[in-house]
Amino acid sequence: MAILLVNIAGCFLAGFLATVLASRAPDNVVLQLFLITGLLGGFTTFSAFSLDTLRLASEGYAFQALSNMTFNLFGSVLAAAIGWYCAKALV
Repeated sequence: MAILLVNIAGCFLAGFLATVLASRAPDNVVLQLFLITGLLGGFTTFSAFSLDTLRLASEGYAFQALSNMTFNLFGSVLAAAIGWYCAKALV
């Protein structure tokens, strides 16, 4: 569950920052890469998510493994979209 929360929070922040930076610093690609790819890329935990899903599946928890994949994928995309919309409302 902690991995899911980190991934969702990181995706929300990525959507939010991408929108704010596109509006306020559209030419500062270095800042965008540092904050979104570097900082948030290190914060989110795709490798931990993958290993956790594999562990669940290998221990016979197929439903939990599938649920983990579903919630991480759709929850993260939804969180990025919400972050994007929140930032659009502010800028």
